[in-house]
Amino acid sequence: MRVFIGYDHLENDAAKVAERSLRAVSPSVDITLLDVRALRNAGLYTRQAFSDTNQRYDSIDMRPFSTEFSFTRFLIPALTQWTGTALYTDSDVLFRRDVAPLFVQHDELPRSHSKAIYCVKHDYSTPSDMTKMRGGLRQFPYLRKNWSSVMFFDCGHRANWFLTPHMVNTAYGRELQQMFWLDDNEIGSLDGQWNWLEGHGSPDIDPAIVHYTRGTPNVPGHSDTPFSDEWWSYL
Repeated sequence: MRVFIGYDHLENDAAKVAERSLRAVSPSVDITLLDVRALRNAGLYTRQAFSDTNQRYDSIDMRPFSTEFSFTRFLIPALTQWTGTALYTDSDVLFRRDVAPLFVQHDELPRSHSKAIYCVKHDYSTPSDMTKMRGGLRQFPYLRKNWSSVMFFDCGHRANWFLTPHMVNTAYGRELQQMFWLDDNEIGSLDGQWNWLEGHGSPDIDPAIVHYTRGTPNVPGHSDTPFSDEWWSYL
């Protein structure tokens, strides 16, 4: 069971909590941090960016993006040689339950029924907060927003053959985040517990993965967010 966690050197504490909480609930998983510097050194990631104050902009489509792993996540099928399955999450998450059921449920599906990607299909086109994370990064509405923040890949699915390193490094960034290479019928649904957005998710859901998309509990103004005691216990 392979799990990839996005890594941004400015959010090191968040990545520590994500990795430690995952190891606590799923000790048998194989964890990889998607470190953009290592991917660059390996020649797998060549996209360039520029900054204006604390906001990053993609040099290809000139649109803003938030983290170093905004686009590296789409290299996962290539990193697995387009074989097997893999789970991806952003680093600003807290794992509260074993992720093994995601892999087991997929393995029990007939091959012909498998989707290229499974995700929680948030109705989140207009964020309730226009800033997020450390430094108050601006949020922007777009189609399928936050769908790609937790993804379960069928890496060998024919549709994911499109995600070559060349394509990930040259496609418009916003189109990657919108999963433009997939038709609607190639995207499967995950239960809301697997990507519960703090500040947006239903209070009736007991989350397996808490996603602090507005800011982790160590960010000023977010110390009293739900499950913050659990988050701090891993740091």
